[in-house]
Amino acid sequence: MKNLNTIVFLFIVNLCINSHAASHSFEIKGNIYGTIYKVIIEKSNLKDKKKIKNEVNSVLNKINIIASNYDENSELYKFNKNKSENFINVSKELYEIVNKSLYINQITDGYFDISLNTLKKEYGFYSPKNTYRNNKKNIAYTALMDKITLHDKNFQIKKFSSNIELDLSGIAKGYAVDQLYQALKLYSPSFLINIGGEIRVHGNIRWPIRIDDPSSKSNYSKIISLKNMSIASSGRYKNFIKKDNKELSHIFNPKTKEAKKKKNLLISVIHKDCSTADALATALLAMEEHDVIQFANNNNIAVIYISYEGDKKISEESELFKKYTKD
Repeated sequence: MKNLNTIVFLFIVNLCINSHAASHSFEIKGNIYGTIYKVIIEKSNLKDKKKIKNEVNSVLNKINIIASNYDENSELYKFNKNKSENFINVSKELYEIVNKSLYINQITDGYFDISLNTLKKEYGFYSPKNTYRNNKKNIAYTALMDKITLHDKNFQIKKFSSNIELDLSGIAKGYAVDQLYQALKLYSPSFLINIGGEIRVHGNIRWPIRIDDPSSKSNYSKIISLKNMSIASSGRYKNFIKKDNKELSHIFNPKTKEAKKKKNLLISVIHKDCSTADALATALLAMEEHDVIQFANNNNIAVIYISYEGDKKISEESELFKKYTKD
């Protein structure tokens, strides 16, 4: 089944599970959004296991039916096909995702832009064969704020042009993690949520998290330690198309309307909530590479940047990221 994410991260950020896991712990895992998810519950009443599993499935399926780019029955799909330029009623969840997207767009100087869905389709990223369909888009940059707006009292969104379509794949998975986090707090004081590498942890445990090397040339790049925080990653080496013998990634520079070149490049962001970390990782990947760490330091963001130039590995960390390093 096709789901809300066009990019599939199979545990780009992996959990290193300690051997001292409590006896009152269990895992729930499966497939969702085109990737793998795992939830580790500790210090929970095992009698609640079935109830917790049902809660997990309910939350994950709910976000999918809201934010999927592919499902014709999803709220986002119907919103995108709606040609009205009046305010459109939406669910609380869709409103929150778009509202957070506007905020991240603002603080990243426009580099996180959810209004590129039509452009991505023209490039062929939603085509089964992932083939290029169009030439460079010579269109002047338009700020996201000038494309959509939110009603400040009701759950409503307005398009300023009928052909605007939203793509929430850069934030919806992180939002799903956050929604699951709120649900699980009712059942356990300590747990970890991992949806395809978007992770949030809760409780007094310090969880060791491994950030994988995007080149697959080594077992891992970095181990960090998280407590009551989230980490999300975005890369330019998984989802790409070929054009004139060039490989173009799914990440676009919103200001040039151009797809960034495919590269062994990974950016991970640590933040309190996972939706913010998810969106920031996507935004930083759209920036010029030499600006990433400087932007992170200027804005007090915990970021690690890992890339390869041939066989040469380049790894940089922002000042805030270094406080989470385990080794």
